[in-house]
Amino acid sequence: RQCDLIAAAHPDWNDEQIYQYARKIVSGELEAITYEEWLPSMGIQLEPYTGYKDDVNPQIMNVFSAAAYRLGHTQLSSEIKRYNAAGQVMPEGNLLLRDAFFNPLEVRNMGLDPYIRGMGVQKEQMLDAKLVHDVRNFLFGEPGQGGLDLASVNIQRGRERGLPDYNAVRVDFGLPHISFFQGINDDPDVFNPLIVAYDGNINIIDPWVGLLSEKALPNSIFGETLTKIMTLQFTALRDGDRFYYENDPILTPEEKDAIKNTRFRDIIMENSGVTIMQENVFTAMPMDEICNALFVSLSGNIHTEAGDNVGDVSVTVLNDDQNYEGSTDEDGNFSFEDVPGCGTEGLQLSKNVNFLNGVTTFDLILIQKHILGIQPFTSPYKILASDVDRSGSISTFDLIRLRQAILGLITEFPNNESWLFVPANFTFEEPLLILNGSWETNDQFNGLLSVDYTEDFIAVKVGDVNNSASTATSGISVERVGTSPLQLNIGNESMEEGQVYQTELSVDFPSEVLGYQFALSYNPELIEIVNVEARNNFSSDYVAVHPSEVLVSWNTATPKRLNNQVVLNVVIKAKADVVLADAIQLNNRTFANQVYDGNLHIGDVNLGFNGAMVQDFYVGQNEPNPFTAATTIHYYLPEDGVVNRVLTDATGREIAAQSQIESAGTQSWQLKKSDLPASGVYFYKITFGDKVISKRFVLQ
Repeated sequence: RQCDLIAAAHPDWNDEQIYQYARKIVSGELEAITYEEWLPSMGIQLEPYTGYKDDVNPQIMNVFSAAAYRLGHTQLSSEIKRYNAAGQVMPEGNLLLRDAFFNPLEVRNMGLDPYIRGMGVQKEQMLDAKLVHDVRNFLFGEPGQGGLDLASVNIQRGRERGLPDYNAVRVDFGLPHISFFQGINDDPDVFNPLIVAYDGNINIIDPWVGLLSEKALPNSIFGETLTKIMTLQFTALRDGDRFYYENDPILTPEEKDAIKNTRFRDIIMENSGVTIMQENVFTAMPMDEICNALFVSLSGNIHTEAGDNVGDVSVTVLNDDQNYEGSTDEDGNFSFEDVPGCGTEGLQLSKNVNFLNGVTTFDLILIQKHILGIQPFTSPYKILASDVDRSGSISTFDLIRLRQAILGLITEFPNNESWLFVPANFTFEEPLLILNGSWETNDQFNGLLSVDYTEDFIAVKVGDVNNSASTATSGISVERVGTSPLQLNIGNESMEEGQVYQTELSVDFPSEVLGYQFALSYNPELIEIVNVEARNNFSSDYVAVHPSEVLVSWNTATPKRLNNQVVLNVVIKAKADVVLADAIQLNNRTFANQVYDGNLHIGDVNLGFNGAMVQDFYVGQNEPNPFTAATTIHYYLPEDGVVNRVLTDATGREIAAQSQIESAGTQSWQLKKSDLPASGVYFYKITFGDKVISKRFVLQ
């Protein structure tokens, strides 16, 4: 596993480099588990590490290897527990220790997981001078046959390697000589067998026997002499090793910190199929109690694909008993401590505010280029941002929804939120695969989170494919200016209260353009926008009129030139005596007024007032169009006169006609579904004096 991680981080390394580095890390983890976890669990507390000491000899002491470190033999049980994932004994039962010698098939056939679970539950035998039957009569024997006596082997080993007696070892380590057997351990069940075994001579006790017979110190499983030996030996092994992981010159500070915080439990959880284990594996715990003692931490960072941290993201840990709620700080970080691991179902992230943040007509241009294959996205996150309606594909419908959002016609994205969050470590074989939503189940824990959880997320602002969204606040992000401004021109003159005027809005740009957007705000106490009509192939889909502003968003797939092109006819009714320039202006509050040239450079928008406004005959497009029940046609008469109104079908056949005298000003003509014979395309024609205006409409 470590080799795979290193190979991914260093694709240019060869096998030998990968192996040697993995060896450093694994060796460091073994050291960290020994010093940070196992020794303290046994009751050995060393002085803090202060660095390598060249005057410390890390050599293994003879008494340590021949006697003291043979302590584990007395802690063995006759039965090796084997548990399934539910905490129950495997159907095959537990394994007798004597049947495990030279029997690797037991592990190969069942796998390691049942043994690991069992060892997490099984308590060690007391540290004493007694050994189980399995290692006294069956050691190293074939399954079902006899074997050696481990106690005899240990005693003989010490004698063959020239170890002095137990008391001599104590004196050698600066401890006082013991004169009475009760001084080793005052338990009669311990000192009486010692007296018999050594014929009452306390000065001939074998070190291995004496060390195991000692009375344990408080908060330790070891006696005085064994504690002394273990403390000195493990201190020397650490301080005298110039390659000890905390002193290793090759490992980075981050790697050293990660190693220091690695626990045996982490190794088990990362390299096996075990899903639940107590925090300290060296302290046995029944599986039904692990949940009560299982607490985990969850942390991570949320940032955009560009690396900008995202604050104020709502983060909720979903737990069966109680949800835990928090949010990311200004650096995009979140953290939860002491969360019950059992019952934890998943992590829920949300930031569903200011859905227009970062959304501009520039995004429409880029998404349209992707759809047409002109400039396809290679980033999965841009692809996800483009699927505005979460349909699982990117289409014209997404462009429509996005423009509706820019024009203020919708207040949220359908079936979607403002931000989506993808696990940073989730990889996609193809960028488009992000649309299948498989990443959304990556952080569901199914009722059990058994290890501390650290995960970063890529924040994707829906509709924003050029990473212009503000991540620090909920305000609108203003993009850089890099080209000439777009010039808007509109007629201007003094208007009289109650009069209706018609003017043209034109756009001018010195080079080719791919799109633009602007917001014109007006004072509703001074003027009323009666109607806005698109001109010169400028669709009404690009404009929206609101109570105090007119919003425009236009783009094209291929660059076009705009030479004072008239795009809108605007009908205005004066509600007071006013000059138009005093009643209407560009507004940067709704969104940034921008133009996008043929090279995708961004420029400003300027508004100019020139030309005269006219009071003339005008006929607007019916609203709504198409319609299902009723629709209204507004028209303006500059003076009293005869008005002829005619309805025809698509073939030109007259359906209805009406002629009447009407007063000057804005008039309306309402059509109902019942006025027409069937659904289809129709035309209305209004004649006033020598002027005739005809428009097309649809009944659904």
